[in-house]
Amino acid sequence: MEKREKIEEEIIKTMNSIEGLQKMKASPYMFQRVQARIEEEANERLPILRVNYVVALLIIVLLNVLTLAYYYKDANNSKNSVNSESIELISKEYNINTGYNIIY
Repeated sequence: MEKREKIEEEIIKTMNSIEGLQKMKASPYMFQRVQARIEEEANERLPILRVNYVVALLIIVLLNVLTLAYYYKDANNSKNSVNSESIELISKEYNINTGYNIIY
């Protein structure tokens, strides 16, 4: 119990020492100065961030367009090669004359 009583006594001493303190007073224009500095920093960083985001977005769009173009080019080439190979195999299988132009 002595330990608890010592703790309570220390708490009371601390609370009594706080009562003697006075509130600090800030200058009347402190809030305005702090607010102005925050706005300055926000205005300085904002254009840089916008440019970075625009550049990143353009790179992503460009990569997507290039990927789609490559995919469709590759898909068309594979379709044509599969079709021509299939036609050649079928014509050999059935002994069809391939001298005519085949439209597919």
